[in-house]
Amino acid sequence: MGSLYMEFLQLYVQSLSKHKQLLEKLKQECIRIRNYTIEKLFDLWNEAKDNLENLGIEVVLVKDKDEFWKIFPKYIEGVGKIAKTKTNVGKELELTKKLRNLGYTVCETDCGDFIVEVLGEESSHPMIPALHLDTEKIASGLKERLGINVAPTPEAIKEAVRQHVKRFLQDCEVGITGANFVSADGSIFLQENEGNISLVSRLKKHIVVTSLEKIVPDRQAALRLCELQALACSAQPLGSYLSVISGPSQTGDIGGRLLRGMYGAEEVVVIVVDNGRSKLLDSQYREVLRCISCGACVAVCPLCAAGKVQGLELKGLRGVLFQRYQHRLEELAPCIFSCSLCGACEQVCPMNIPWTKFIRLLRQECAAAGLLPEQLKQMAEKMKRYMNPIGEAKPGKDLQFFCC
Repeated sequence: MGSLYMEFLQLYVQSLSKHKQLLEKLKQECIRIRNYTIEKLFDLWNEAKDNLENLGIEVVLVKDKDEFWKIFPKYIEGVGKIAKTKTNVGKELELTKKLRNLGYTVCETDCGDFIVEVLGEESSHPMIPALHLDTEKIASGLKERLGINVAPTPEAIKEAVRQHVKRFLQDCEVGITGANFVSADGSIFLQENEGNISLVSRLKKHIVVTSLEKIVPDRQAALRLCELQALACSAQPLGSYLSVISGPSQTGDIGGRLLRGMYGAEEVVVIVVDNGRSKLLDSQYREVLRCISCGACVAVCPLCAAGKVQGLELKGLRGVLFQRYQHRLEELAPCIFSCSLCGACEQVCPMNIPWTKFIRLLRQECAAAGLLPEQLKQMAEKMKRYMNPIGEAKPGKDLQFFCC
């Protein structure tokens, strides 16, 4: 992954420097918005639910993964094919895997997610999942897994993926997306570059799977956050496409009646997942909920550059912290001790979230529970016994020992 990652990082930093003034201005405004959101989280969702339902959008709040899977199957009864876009909440819910286990044919329509899944790889970045894969490996994987003969060039691979996904969408009736943000005054914001979300959200039934922290006070706030997210993620002033959905598609041009389901979705459902976020809200990790999922922290992380992305369903140390109350400490502990605490993530975070502080706190929790890695346990024991982390000195082995 090293050379591909460094090329991306260099281009990212160069592009971002061109928008430095705008970035700083947006950061201050958006931090205020997110702080207000955290304070009023449930009030804003109550307002959003009322406004969205008045616009013809069903809204369902679920406590956790188990509750989600109890209610979700009724929304996809009687269909065979499901198109899906990128959703990090969907990863927490193991959405694609479980849908396939239930017998549904699922197509990931995001180019990076499509490639990563076909090749059986792990995502290396929340917004650019196939960043670690070179074109030779992608072309080889497409031929081996799907029988698609494609030249190992970005252009040829793009066209092959595009044609495959568009064929799938032709007779697909259900589309699942995430949401960049949901405004309390009644709109769903979807930002993208590829155009796949626009296609999927206009299938007959559009199901939005999102989470508590995605709420914002109003459309103006959502737009500001979309601007900041695009800048921090890929140094763009805004994504190529921005969909603002405020109800099912409809027409009033026939017989004076308002009819749903013209060229877009006939039915829109928003499922809001808590999955430990309300516990984060009441914890020492509260500020994690300011995160806007831009991926800037992952972009500069030396662990990612080395191909050592940590995490469970959500990758990166940001993902580990988001999942603090979704998993037992025993499951999280192996993910957090490789962090160097270099602070690069904090330097680029547009929300000024103190990530290294939270990693230290989580390590303290693990240490108190006796969940230190074996190497650290051994070093601690040697410090107690010999006053150094290396162990007992062996006389006569070395004439001299120089230490920095």
